[in-house]
Amino acid sequence: MHELPIVKAVLDTALRYAGEQQAKKVHKVVLSVGQMHDLVPEWVDKFFRFASKGTIASEAVIEIESLPIICRCGHCQENYVLHIHGPEDKMCCPLCGSADAGMLSGNELLIKEIEVS
Repeated sequence: MHELPIVKAVLDTALRYAGEQQAKKVHKVVLSVGQMHDLVPEWVDKFFRFASKGTIASEAVIEIESLPIICRCGHCQENYVLHIHGPEDKMCCPLCGSADAGMLSGNELLIKEIEVS
């Protein structure tokens, strides 16, 4: 349940932004989240509903844009998408088979958009 502290921080940021804009309502929050965070959208939504009760964000929609994990092979320099779930769960480069890799993206956690009025 690592979603709860993330949701609370996102909500605090959205409410702070709304206050700075002298807004009366938060309508939508859009997150860009790398798959390394492994957030469960249903839990994010549930915790957001719970945490936002009684605030100007109580009717807001929270959306998550999932960003893939992209690695670069240290051996052949190939960039590839790492699939961490399912049958394709392999940590090696699909081109040369090397396990020497660095992560280029997939660990992001950004508030992309806050819609207020």
